[in-house]
Amino acid sequence: MEHLSDDRIRAFLSGQRGEEESEAVVEHLAGCDDCLRRGDRLWADAPLQGSAGSIPDLEPAAADRLRHSLLGRIRRAELWRQIVLLGTVRMLQMAVALLKPFVGPGPKS
Repeated sequence: MEHLSDDRIRAFLSGQRGEEESEAVVEHLAGCDDCLRRGDRLWADAPLQGSAGSIPDLEPAAADRLRHSLLGRIRRAELWRQIVLLGTVRMLQMAVALLKPFVGPGPKS
């Protein structure tokens, strides 16, 4: 997959692209984490001048695909957070069980 250039992303963010080009950029951003991160960085580094009305409108289908992709990424990130948390708890339990013979039974409750 070929990545979007910074100029192409900037043109999209500033609304300088037509509907077909904007939809192509949205499709690419929905499937490419690298370009999406670069787009976020470009947006943050050079805020757009003017009102929110300068943000390009998306066709409903393109907006739905982007929303679906972003929600999927959020769900995957939450799943990974839960996996890491569960793994950390299990690792601590295993470490306690393995160290118990060397350090004794621990404090009595």
